[in-house]
Amino acid sequence: MTRFEANLIKNNFGTALAEFALILPILMLFIFSILDIGFLAWQFQQGEIASKRAVRLAATRSLLLPGAVPDCGPAQPGTSVAGTRCSDIADYSVWATCRGDGSGDAACGPDVVRVAQEVASFYPAVSPADIVIQFSGAGLGFVGMGHPVPLITVRFVNVDYQFVMLGGLANLAGFQMPEMSASATGEDLANGPGG
Repeated sequence: MTRFEANLIKNNFGTALAEFALILPILMLFIFSILDIGFLAWQFQQGEIASKRAVRLAATRSLLLPGAVPDCGPAQPGTSVAGTRCSDIADYSVWATCRGDGSGDAACGPDVVRVAQEVASFYPAVSPADIVIQFSGAGLGFVGMGHPVPLITVRFVNVDYQFVMLGGLANLAGFQMPEMSASATGEDLANGPGG
């Protein structure tokens, strides 16, 4: 072996650069994965907060058409005496299901679309068509009040998550996030406190 070949074999100049070039893609994939998982957790948490705000909006607005649902729900007998507690009639079924795009049961009023648009403005990941508002019996109220007091559940369905970093780097497609929901009882703001 010549002296030049012996020096070439002993020379380790540039090995760190070669090792770094081998490790860099794995390191970048790891860092971008952490960022995407953090963004996914943040977006899901924002969805949970938005569903709580949405159910608050729905609970304080008249989203059912007047007279579409009796005081204690659709199963309320027509012979119910005024003053009877709704818990004695016990209609805990789903009274109406409304969608934010205006589709849904006949009992849904036009304000459902406005609430859905407001929710979509502060949580852009959900479109009005992905917002479902359900009204069901809560056992609250009395016959003769003139309005039902339902349990309101707002659900976000079919919300897609698109990878921010890994989508372009690893060519990963997004996926459907778990359903986010919140529930609250309806309120009657028209009668005021104690009304």
